[in-house]
Amino acid sequence: MGELLWDHTIQYVNDLQKAGDILEEHGLAAKPGGSHQGFGTHNVLSYFWASYVEFVGIEDWSVNEKPVEDILIFKEAGRFLPEKESFGRVGLRSHDIGSLSEHLESKKLSLSQIFNGNRMTPDGVKMSWKLLMINGGFGGLPYPFIIDWEITEEQRFRQLKEKGLINQHPLGQQFLYKGVFNVENPSETTAHWADVFGLVPKNETTLLIGQQLFCFEKGKENRLVELCFLSDGEKAFDFNVGEGRYRSL
Repeated sequence: MGELLWDHTIQYVNDLQKAGDILEEHGLAAKPGGSHQGFGTHNVLSYFWASYVEFVGIEDWSVNEKPVEDILIFKEAGRFLPEKESFGRVGLRSHDIGSLSEHLESKKLSLSQIFNGNRMTPDGVKMSWKLLMINGGFGGLPYPFIIDWEITEEQRFRQLKEKGLINQHPLGQQFLYKGVFNVENPSETTAHWADVFGLVPKNETTLLIGQQLFCFEKGKENRLVELCFLSDGEKAFDFNVGEGRYRSL
């Protein structure tokens, strides 16, 4: 099924402009992404090398309630908002989504069909990709979703660089290094995600995903709660957007 990488993290917010302003106040760049046609959502993006945070808001509630397709991450925007401005699911990047789907089926996971996703950028360019949703979760923690951009890692990095999305932060270079998940059973969750997604355990409660980490800590929220960054900026940061914490190490 090939190596999985941490592509992006969703955070649901009521006000995209406010979320972007908070990042920019701390020296981090955020740019409008565009609209998800047929789903009633829109986004603002902040890139940290080849991983990014996608702030998702509701652009049209009537469309979101009756989308063109039943895609979990867009439906969850209407479940979270307006009350809960927190992190949603993480997206894992695959370069062979068909083979991965077969592997996940062999693990007895409940999967969606493979969707063709798209959005319109502010400059009118249509971006496309393939998405695979994994229903449910383990121990209360929702499973990640899978995205396949249908290009190589080298092509994707070059594409992001050409668009000026790599190392664009006023504070300096930022690398999204670690995601902290609050779960009831850290060691069991770590072992399960390692088995299902082929990730390598660093220790009993931490997984390696490429050069990044997923850390599972004891708690009752059963969700991602914190993103940690390696920064070459002179000024450290530690702030919240809604219920999501962002901090430099």
